[in-house]
Formats: sequence, structure tokens, C-alpha cells
Amino acid sequence: MNSDCLKKKQKLNAYHFILTTGNLLRVFERARHMFPEIEPVFTSAQHLNHEARELRDLVEHTHGRNGYLAGWGNNPDRYERRDGPQPGVLADATSTIINEKGHWLGGRLCVETIHQEVSRIIEVAKTIPAPTDHTP
Repeated sequence: MNSDCLKKKQKLNAYHFILTTGNLLRVFERARHMFPEIEPVFTSAQHLNHEARELRDLVEHTHGRNGYLAGWGNNPDRYERRDGPQPGVLADATSTIINEKGHWLGGRLCVETIHQEVSRIIEVAKTIPAPTDHTP
């Protein structure tokens, strides 16, 4: 595989991770009301609740006539950041920075931190008893 193909594959993987994380957020938000046991650990997942939500919204509105790349978007000041994992390095919502702390998508979402936060939620969810079948 040539380097151009690898770059495209990495961008696609990042895009899928961001969208999947955004969808997972929606599931957790509904589930916490049905299963209050996960509420504390979900609420404490600050990286998931802030950076994942913001990045998903930014990435979904990057392209197209009204996208950030066309000079539009609701929060153009959030699309690019210099205060991410590499201070002073400009990262837009579609870039990836890899350093000793992990893989940072959009210069703000650490894949490894998301994995840790989601794993904690899953561990709590595993302790919830399965429903019993009450059909006649």
C-alpha cells in the first residue's frame, strides 16, 4: 500500500471512530435514564461528553456547501485549535496528532482516553442484571 492510500485509510478510520463515538454517546444518554447504575460513570467521562460530542459535530459539518471548509459552520472558531496535545501546533477537526500521550483526532479527542472511559461504562453495565422473561 502506498503512502497516499495509507493516509486515506487513516482518515477514513478516524472518521468512523468519531462518528461511532458520537452514536455511542446517544445510546449512553438514553441508557443512563433506563439504567441509573451507569449515570455516575457516564457523567464522569468528561472527554467523551465534551470533546467527542464537539468533534463529531464539527466533522459532520466539514464538507458541503455550508460546511466549515466553505467558510460556513456554526462554530468556526472551534474548527481549528492550537491548544491541543501539541501546544502551538494548528490542528483542524479532521487532523490527527500522534504523540506519547496517544492518538488525538481533530487535535482534541484522545482515542486511548475514550477507550478507557467507555470501558469503565461497560464494566458497570456488565453488573446490571439481565431482565427476566415474564411472558405467560
